[in-house]
Amino acid sequence: MKIWIDIRNFCKKNNLFVKELIENISKIDKENNYNIYWDIEFQSEKINIINNQKFQSFFWEQTFFLKKLLNDKNDIVLFFDETRPIFYKKNAIQVISSLERLLYPDLKYTKFFKKYSFLHAIKSNIKSANKIICFDEKTKKDINEKLNTPEEKISIVNWFFWKNKNPTSKVDVKTKHQIIWDYVIYDNFIWVNKNIKRFLESIKEINKEQKLSVIFIWNEIAEDIETRQLTLDLQIEKNIIFAWNIQESELWLYYENALWVVYPAIYESFPKNLSN
Repeated sequence: MKIWIDIRNFCKKNNLFVKELIENISKIDKENNYNIYWDIEFQSEKINIINNQKFQSFFWEQTFFLKKLLNDKNDIVLFFDETRPIFYKKNAIQVISSLERLLYPDLKYTKFFKKYSFLHAIKSNIKSANKIICFDEKTKKDINEKLNTPEEKISIVNWFFWKNKNPTSKVDVKTKHQIIWDYVIYDNFIWVNKNIKRFLESIKEINKEQKLSVIFIWNEIAEDIETRQLTLDLQIEKNIIFAWNIQESELWLYYENALWVVYPAIYESFPKNLSN
């Protein structure tokens, strides 16, 4: 049997999970062949890793990626991305880790056509999937009630935490970033429901009584001019560190030495970032 796993966008925020998934498939499943769309080097007779750069935009995904799916004639396709080609109606299993993208669309989709196309694709793909996999009862209930999806079509797979393998780095995080106080980690991306402004205002209030630093992990936040300007306006720039391109071998030390980790999710079924 030939199985396709579409994990192009999901892997960007769940890098460790994807590596663990691929490694376990190669060890456990000796019978089936896999096509996996992801830009990583992996050697296996049963797993074919295909570079994903061709299908990044919504238009290319709905046209050329659809053509690729049809030409490959897979027996089953496991989709981790909800915006998959809407005209692919064959044996599709849809993984829904969260309805956040549906309930809180990205700011770049605020224009009517983009917003409508994006939301229509998600709803259509959930409706047409042969099977839906989610990670908790709440998401299953929301899919059933808000999207009018039959309950028997939805299965729950319990999420898991994976182990950090062989951490080797000995870097001193505080020395590296010249931090003299305790620090907390803000580990999330920019989204309409992630209120960074309110968070930074709270940090300013805290620092009136107790000095505290913040390390922003995501490059997306580090590149955001509005967030950087806000730290200047609030006069807390000395307390804020934007950590760029942290090595995987060092990442565990950032969490190991942090006082707290701030996770600002308003709606997410299982915060996968907490696996870090």
